[in-house]
Amino acid sequence: GVAFSVAWIEAPRALVAGCYIAIGWVAVVALPQLSGRLGLGPVLLILAGGVLYSLGALAYALQRPNPWPRWFGYHEVFHGLVIAAAVLHFVAIAEVVLRPVSAHA
Repeated sequence: GVAFSVAWIEAPRALVAGCYIAIGWVAVVALPQLSGRLGLGPVLLILAGGVLYSLGALAYALQRPNPWPRWFGYHEVFHGLVIAAAVLHFVAIAEVVLRPVSAHA
């Protein structure tokens, strides 16, 4: 994603956002194998985070919604969704890492 953005600085916003969405959702291929080890809770948190990241990319690409452009526009919506997604992924990781050792067996 970053290499693409650097190689083609003037790339259309929608194309860049679409590439990031595609790269992110490729990880879904591994979820069936991971779900047995992680459990339903972390998998759902990871999927929900992916949805929020995707919505953020759409907000960035479409420059909408733009509720209060002067103070809280589409770019702030994008960042809010990305932060919320990162929190969900952090919680999913923390839930797995902080399990008692016997739960990992």
